Amino acid sequence: MTHLIGATVDITERKHAEQTLSESETRFRTLVANIPGAIYRCAVDREWTMSYLSDAIESIVGYPASEFIANHTRSYASVIHPDDRQLVEEVTWASLQEHRPYVIEYRLVHANGTVRWVYEKGQGVFSSNGEVRCLDGAIFDVTERKQAEQALRESEERFSKAFRTSPHPIGITEVVTGRCVEVNDACLEAFGFRREEVIGNTTFLLGIWPKLEDRARVIERLKTGQPMRNMEFALKTKSGALRYFLASADLAELNGVLCVVTIANDITDRRLAEEALRISEERFAKAFQASPHPVVISELDSGLVVDANEAAWQLFGYRKDEVVGLTTLQIGLWPSAEERARYLDLLKRQGFIRNMEVRLRSKSGDIRQCLLSSELIELNGKQCSVTVGDDITESRRLEKALRLTQFSVDQAVEAIMWLDPKARVFNVNDAACRMLEYSREELLSMTVHDIDPNFPVERWANHWNYLKERRSLTFEARFWSRSGAVLETDVSVNYLLYEGKEYACMILRDIGERKRAEAELRRSHMFLRQVIDTDPNFIFAKGRDGRYVMANRSIADCYGTTVEDLIGKSDADFNRNVEEVEFFREKDLEVLDSLEERFIPQEKVTDAAGNTRWLQTVKRPLFNDEGQVYMVLGAATDITERKRMEEMLLQRERDLHAALQERERISQDLHDGILQSLYAVGLGLEACKPMIRQQPDQNVGKLTAMLNQGIGQLNHVMGEVRNFIAGLESHVIQGGDFPTALRNMIRTMCSSAAATSVVRIEGMAARQLSTEQALHIINIVREGLSNALRHSGARRITVSLRSLRRCVRLAIQDDGVGFDASLIQGVGHGLGNMAARAKKVRGQFALHSKPNEGTRIVLDLPKDTTYAHD
Repeated sequence: MTHLIGATVDITERKHAEQTLSESETRFRTLVANIPGAIYRCAVDREWTMSYLSDAIESIVGYPASEFIANHTRSYASVIHPDDRQLVEEVTWASLQEHRPYVIEYRLVHANGTVRWVYEKGQGVFSSNGEVRCLDGAIFDVTERKQAEQALRESEERFSKAFRTSPHPIGITEVVTGRCVEVNDACLEAFGFRREEVIGNTTFLLGIWPKLEDRARVIERLKTGQPMRNMEFALKTKSGALRYFLASADLAELNGVLCVVTIANDITDRRLAEEALRISEERFAKAFQASPHPVVISELDSGLVVDANEAAWQLFGYRKDEVVGLTTLQIGLWPSAEERARYLDLLKRQGFIRNMEVRLRSKSGDIRQCLLSSELIELNGKQCSVTVGDDITESRRLEKALRLTQFSVDQAVEAIMWLDPKARVFNVNDAACRMLEYSREELLSMTVHDIDPNFPVERWANHWNYLKERRSLTFEARFWSRSGAVLETDVSVNYLLYEGKEYACMILRDIGERKRAEAELRRSHMFLRQVIDTDPNFIFAKGRDGRYVMANRSIADCYGTTVEDLIGKSDADFNRNVEEVEFFREKDLEVLDSLEERFIPQEKVTDAAGNTRWLQTVKRPLFNDEGQVYMVLGAATDITERKRMEEMLLQRERDLHAALQERERISQDLHDGILQSLYAVGLGLEACKPMIRQQPDQNVGKLTAMLNQGIGQLNHVMGEVRNFIAGLESHVIQGGDFPTALRNMIRTMCSSAAATSVVRIEGMAARQLSTEQALHIINIVREGLSNALRHSGARRITVSLRSLRRCVRLAIQDDGVGFDASLIQGVGHGLGNMAARAKKVRGQFALHSKPNEGTRIVLDLPKDTTYAHD
């Protein structure tokens, strides 16, 4: 062999591509392993046959991924909850037909039999001719989130019910302005306001505080941390009347505003009762002296007379100075010591005596038959008795005269009672005994005041004189039976004069059943009236002529009138919009003519202020006893606010769609322009490597290292551009998991650096950010990390997101070389970009750095935006 022919093929590019592919696969597996969910690729069939499924699926359903691949042991469809399978199919197929991604929340049945909630996001992979080839997506376990949401709903519902149904008035007002944020029904009832009059108004304008300094004193006390418990206040109701309350209050922050939560207890009735007690005691003292019955107060054991009224002196013929300092035995009031001893022994054993008949001696020596009633009291540390007497000597004589007629009277159906001029009952018939549930003997020892305690003793004399003048009276009265039942009666009283003696014959007719029926009818009517007036919906009834037969307060308020003025009039009397009135009339007649219910999804009504309100109404016919329709009954719900919110939501959706389209255009421009240019530069640098190898040996290593460094920086820049195009932000824009996106970005940027990253993100802080704020935070963190990784030489970088009292704070801290913050003006655009982004979301941006002391970037965002990550 004289010649050797050979050929050499440069496979550098192929080897580089293979290495790049291997590295890409390694990064993909690492990414999949770190994603808190299962990644899949499956066929588009009824079983969702899996061609790829990450191992994370086992933590979700309890089965390893290998059992699902090609339906080896079970299909993915088999673990979907039976009630959710149709939902999954319908949502997925609908998205595939429109060539758009799909998002579903549904339930899976775990291997242990429990039910797990999952969030799935995926999209179809289509061929060039538009046919779907497979589905790619991710599945995340959201069971804990769903359980937390359910627990939160139940907790809020329990609090709302407790707040609304509390029998004590509860109010929430702003500390600074006094504006009413919320009140419960008990509060509205106590002060006489309607809810719409209170909410949004201030306690000053409502006129609740008679003294404004009282509220200022309460606020200052609470601000100093002193508790306010059961302080008494006099407050004004809507009518201007004063009511007394025991109030307890605490400070609470609601939606960033410091408020006062006040719980009150209406003690007006107690105050009135205390005043009534004072008046009653004063009245008792007067009644004691003015009572026509003898009243004696004496020491229990000794019988020493402490006091007696004028009736007692007159009955027994003594003067007051004759008995002061003497006992009843010394006076000779009791015929014998044995009789007093028996009476005293009974009083001590029972504690009281009622209408016990005894014999007592007057100063002249006459024996008087008396009914005594006694109670034990303590005066000046000594046990005494209060004894009320009733001289029945004359009554006993009258009883004998009346026995002859008693039998015939007892047969009467109506209750009959005979009274003497001192209101004593000296005869009754059997019907009276049955009605009042007393025996004849018990009634004959009683007075009118015993069966009617509300009849003042001091008024009896005037009443008797009035009866004597008129000769007969008819009136309604209430009497108390023995069992405590209150009897409603129709009373007829006749004045009688027989043998020089005065009597009253009282006939009682029980009208309780009739009164109860009338009261029940009134209560029923008032209850129904209050129910429909409390309902915020429109409730009404109209006749065939279109005039209101019944209406609640909501309709009257809408038309700027009262319920009373509305009755008997039509909509045309209050609403000047002819089209609306004709529409109402048309629907009313449809119901009356068709005899069928009508549901009106939406209709307009112009209120008294000229504002248009939207209603959702149901109308149905009402029939009389003959089965004929005679009016239409309607109920309407005000949906004005809902329509406004729907319009706002549609506008926000249009704005978001436009923003996404603009972002897609920018991403396309970056891909087709900057990224391709950077790729071309990279190819040019790679082409320089063979040329460098032709240089002298001493320069090859240095030039190659410089070239590799440049290529690495270029690849880093291309990676950042790809990350932007790939759309971490788009994930957040579409309502994705912002904390996860932020953590993944930080982990990716720090994975190839020597610095250790620490990420602390509070869930509450993330939920309080709007979508726009979340996007700017991602870009600010990316810029801050990039600066720290490239320039600071930091060993540790900490990123935190916390919820403070009035703001959400983002902080980026490194332990690098730091710099003099006063010398950075005009150097680079990174810090300027971060400050500009902070300004766009009305945030406060601050930079703190000193040489050799590291750098700290702080961004404070206000808590007044709509939450986008709830």
